[in-house]
This record gives sequence, structure tokens and C-alpha cells, in this order.
Amino acid sequence: MQSDEQRQLRRVELDHLLSTFGTEGWHLFSQDVVGLHQALTASAAADCDTNDKWQIRRGQLQMLETMLGYAKAAINESDSFDEVEAEDDLTNPLED
Repeated sequence: MQSDEQRQLRRVELDHLLSTFGTEGWHLFSQDVVGLHQALTASAAADCDTNDKWQIRRGQLQMLETMLGYAKAAINESDSFDEVEAEDDLTNPLED
């Protein structure tokens, strides 16, 4: 269980992440990452003629997928965080 201070700190971190993911720069960056992922996937059969090369390519693709999933994970965590806070407000209406 997190302390109130830890929860407040995480809320601030999430707010900063969400503001970053809402920028035009992040949007452009994520479009570039999607394009790179598609290109690496499409060229894998031709470029990866050995198992070692294929394993390296898999690692590259997984890294790009992780980067693309980072924003979604932060948004989902923020939504969950908001739901927990709303539940806390309902169960403890006298606390401020």
C-alpha cells in the first residue's frame, strides 16, 4: 500500500507524463516509431537470413513496441489512479 506522499508524487509524475504525451512532438515521434516498426517488420524476411540476425531484429521490434506502449500504459495508470481516488473520496467523505 502506498502512503499519501507516494501517491501524490506518482500523481505529479503521471501529470507530467500525460502533458508530454499530449504534445505535437510526441505525436510526431510516435508516428516515426510506428513507421520504423512497420519498415523493420516488412523487411525482416529479406534482411534476416540467419537466426542471429532475426533475434536482433526481434529485439529491435520489441523495443519499439515498448516505446509505443509507454504512453498507453501511463494513460491507463492515470485512469486507474483517478478511479481509486474517486473511490477513496466516496469511502472517506470527511477527509480532506
